[in-house]
Amino acid sequence: MRFNYKIINIDYHEFKINIKYWCEGMTSYNGKHQLMDFNIETIKNITEKEFDMRVYKYVENDFKRLLRTYEDYKNGKYDALENIAKSTRSIDVV
Repeated sequence: MRFNYKIINIDYHEFKINIKYWCEGMTSYNGKHQLMDFNIETIKNITEKEFDMRVYKYVENDFKRLLRTYEDYKNGKYDALENIAKSTRSIDVV
């Protein structure tokens, strides 16, 4: 599965980046956000590929959970919820 990410915001004062990530087949709209600390001295001499791997390693466990949820979604485990969400629901309770 392909890991996609985009840096949404860089906070140079707090030394944090806001990362949005998602998997192949998913839209970025459904992706997850995570804040990652950075140290300018550590990253100033690394390649973009090395930085990509730092980001992946930082979110790896959460990304694997995202993949499981996405697979469940594709396999229809959320179909009932999706169908219910398509309409306004009403039930008699009295």
